[in-house]
Amino acid sequence: MTKGIRKLLSFCSQKNRATDDNDERTRHVDIEDTKPSNGNKVSSEDNGHTELEMDYEKNKVSRTATGDSQNFFSCKETMEEFDEDTKEGLRTLRSSLHFDDKMLEGYKMSLLLPVIMEQQDMLDGLEYAPAKVLDPHRPSDVTLDHPETLLLHDNHDDHSNKKHPSFRFRGSVAIKGALEQPAIKMNIPGYPGELSSQELQSCLDLRKYLLKESNKIQKEIALSLFGIETDEYALCRQLRSRKFVVADVLEHLEEGVEIWKEGKAANFYPNAQEALGADPSIVISQFPYMYSGYAKNGCPVLYFKGGKTDMNGLECVMNVANMEKYAWHMLMYKFKDVVRQSMKKNGVIRTEQILIIDLNGLSSKSIADICGVVKMITKVGTCFPEMMNRTIIVNAPTFFSFAWKMVKTFLDARTQSKISLFSNHIKGMEKMNELIDDDQLLSDYGGSASSFDEVMQSLSNEDDTNDGCKRQIVEIISKSRKSVDIKLDVGEKCELTVYTRSTSGAIFTIQREDNALVSTSDVKNPTPSSKDDKDPKPYNVVISRVLEGRNTYNIKAKSLTSNALDNFLVVGKVRHISKE
Repeated sequence: MTKGIRKLLSFCSQKNRATDDNDERTRHVDIEDTKPSNGNKVSSEDNGHTELEMDYEKNKVSRTATGDSQNFFSCKETMEEFDEDTKEGLRTLRSSLHFDDKMLEGYKMSLLLPVIMEQQDMLDGLEYAPAKVLDPHRPSDVTLDHPETLLLHDNHDDHSNKKHPSFRFRGSVAIKGALEQPAIKMNIPGYPGELSSQELQSCLDLRKYLLKESNKIQKEIALSLFGIETDEYALCRQLRSRKFVVADVLEHLEEGVEIWKEGKAANFYPNAQEALGADPSIVISQFPYMYSGYAKNGCPVLYFKGGKTDMNGLECVMNVANMEKYAWHMLMYKFKDVVRQSMKKNGVIRTEQILIIDLNGLSSKSIADICGVVKMITKVGTCFPEMMNRTIIVNAPTFFSFAWKMVKTFLDARTQSKISLFSNHIKGMEKMNELIDDDQLLSDYGGSASSFDEVMQSLSNEDDTNDGCKRQIVEIISKSRKSVDIKLDVGEKCELTVYTRSTSGAIFTIQREDNALVSTSDVKNPTPSSKDDKDPKPYNVVISRVLEGRNTYNIKAKSLTSNALDNFLVVGKVRHISKE
């Protein structure tokens, strides 16, 4: 029986490869050449495809199955192509599906047969079935049943050995049906289920272009969120970014080809630490950029504290150019994980995000350097259009507000409507409360969730490189700030490491609050570079492993040469003292 089933599946897979321009694997069984049976009515528009209207439990969701899988399993022409083993497998499958009572099972099989042979371990994740759980926040905006069936994997935390899944479209009939009646329904113009006839045709035309072998990379870019975003939504997302003008979309995709190739060559940097070349928790402390919580419409919320960004500290620990690699990791791995978590919490899959930018503390001197890093991130973002649902900029200084008035005149009305800027902190929080529930909004902005620093600390604790770390202390020492104090509580111990690019080095002394000397350490590059080197590599030196609480310690630095003190980032990993 097993032999017969495998032969049947192999036959279905071969039949399917012959369809759809001979170059795409699809998720439906092509029965165009078979004859209908059992009295089913045939639509003249569908060349022999029977449309099955199915009610799914209480939600009464109407779905159209492209191709009558019951006909496929019973028609004489199909049966004549099978040998005896395969016929036995067919009879086994057919009897197990109970078509009369469970037409959904036949529909599932029609979607899954072409890929079962090569991806049996992800069988459930490859169907595009309707779902059952409505968005608890705004059911009028999103209708979703079984959203987990749209996801390809269950475990997404460890990306170190993950190979990115292949990018593919479903068949032409299936994708047209999905564009007209999507599994996820949003009552928003420009999304599947809300397309004009012209917009629908643009989607089909774009798909046709992307199926050409010469546009292979462009197709991969268009399906960059494969695994959390179905192909009908991917097409619409690309087209919305260019007002459904196919030629403009193709031009934009072409602009991303070389960038995409660079990221793909490194498998889009699945490991954050390898991408950065530094401990991610330390990088985030200097460039505060992280996801936390979800908006009422299901979108993940991304926070960026631009005013708290310290470029001097960031350069002590990493090559800033690596932020481009980190952007790949964030978009291809972290964002997808966050979307999957949103599905588990809210029952909603939204491949968009709400960005909150806090400019409190931003100076006109630092804005150029910060914009340089942001530019690296947005370079990768070229391959991910239409991911911004809303942007809220709060605590904008006067000089920024003035510049924004000029900048926004170059933006189209639709983009302008997505961006809100507030100099007044209170008004900014009011806007956040409109979009984000209280329990999802950080306490920094009036919500009841954790604070930004607490979330950042929790991310540090989860980091594999910080095994047993209770909290992390990060302070910068420079020519304008030659010493820092750190406080440890009872039962805590701390290991201190200094990160820097200094070519001249420094001597570090650690004293307790009673002025007792704890240690003295030289911090200098173990592989010295030339003093004329304009871009020396960062290095680090452990200056203490024995600090214990309860105590306050003063850490002071003095240049080893007559030169002014360089920048040094002091990082303390605080752990509990184990009781033996």
